[in-house]
Amino acid sequence: MSRENTTLIEKIVFALVEANLFPICSSQKNIAKNETIFVLKQFRSLPLFYFYPLFIFLLGFNFILSLSFKPFHKQTVLQRENLLKKYRRYSLPFLKDFLKFFDTLSIFAYYFYLDQSNLTK
Repeated sequence: MSRENTTLIEKIVFALVEANLFPICSSQKNIAKNETIFVLKQFRSLPLFYFYPLFIFLLGFNFILSLSFKPFHKQTVLQRENLLKKYRRYSLPFLKDFLKFFDTLSIFAYYFYLDQSNLTK
């Protein structure tokens, strides 16, 4: 399993980032493009003992936890947002930490790129 062969991972991470940012910037088009690149860079730069468990959990999250017969990345943004709200209420600590990891990185990346765009104006 190579770190570069992650097209499915890119789709899943994009879906997570887009669902996390949708409440903040639902009126903007092409939300989450730069933010996804940022999150993927952070994800790929994790040490291997973090990367592989998160990689496996990300795949499981996409297929197993999406109880609606559709993988997470193929659902609409609103469906994904509702699923994330539902999963945040679960008492599984690893699931909460997993979601918080992507929430935090998504929001950090959004405000980082927002600040950069304001500086160039």
